[in-house]
Amino acid sequence: MRIKIFHATSMPAAIAAVRQTLGPEALILGTRRVGARIELTAAVEHRPPPDRAELFAFHGIPEDVAQRLGAPPSFTALDRAVAATFRFGDIDFGRPLLLSGPPGSGKTTTTAKLATELCRAGRRPKLVNADDSRAGAGEQLAALARTLDAPFVDAVRGGEIAGDDDGQEPILIDLPGMDPFDDTAIGTLSAMARAVRGTTALVIPAGLNQADSREIATRYAAAGASALIPTKLDLSRRIGGALAAASVSPLSFVRLGTGAGIADGLAPADPAIIANALTDRLRNRIDQHAARPGAPRH
Repeated sequence: MRIKIFHATSMPAAIAAVRQTLGPEALILGTRRVGARIELTAAVEHRPPPDRAELFAFHGIPEDVAQRLGAPPSFTALDRAVAATFRFGDIDFGRPLLLSGPPGSGKTTTTAKLATELCRAGRRPKLVNADDSRAGAGEQLAALARTLDAPFVDAVRGGEIAGDDDGQEPILIDLPGMDPFDDTAIGTLSAMARAVRGTTALVIPAGLNQADSREIATRYAAAGASALIPTKLDLSRRIGGALAAASVSPLSFVRLGTGAGIADGLAPADPAIIANALTDRLRNRIDQHAARPGAPRH
């Protein structure tokens, strides 16, 4: 049996982390409050790992990344291999956070989830709309700010991003979807990050083609991005694209996006969650194949 302790700002966030890390079969053994956070202990029956070569091929993991993760017959636990292969970190909310990425990557939803996470932790983030490409983007973020009783700035209409802040509360800047291969757009992103002295996070769907993901990540990293938030991990059958993006220096996983609802929150950047996402997708495919009439049994 595998036992793991989780910490989160709320019970729903803790349970989501359990499901992402240990899977839907996990049993919750106990909970308690530690300061302002929830501590949850969960366990799952041990299952033998799938063949690693098949695992990497199924997800379309780039060959160089697969080699770093460890080719068979390596018996290193996959979560430890993931931890050793990629960079993991947290968000420095002491600096403005610019959320950027290709169109449709989930930037506004990610901004909303981060804002909700911060409010639950007793902080009051400033929400900044800088998306001038999507109709209704400012109204959507303004409505969220009213719900959270958080300050809102519409930079598209001339609002000041920094204003008179003393730097004590987080600033979340929702940027427009950008073509990563447009030099002008990437230059604008880099200039804005310098102007507000902020941190740029690349928000990118986990299920993109691995070659596209790596090229996009390379472009954003060159523009100064250092944080990575893959989205739609729960909807992506294959997540080789997310790992390809994370292989680009200096990008570090800082959160993992699952669930379309704001209340679903963001999972912590935990190597075990990624390892579980890798193995469960393949197990599900094998189980479904075995359940089909006439499928060979092993």
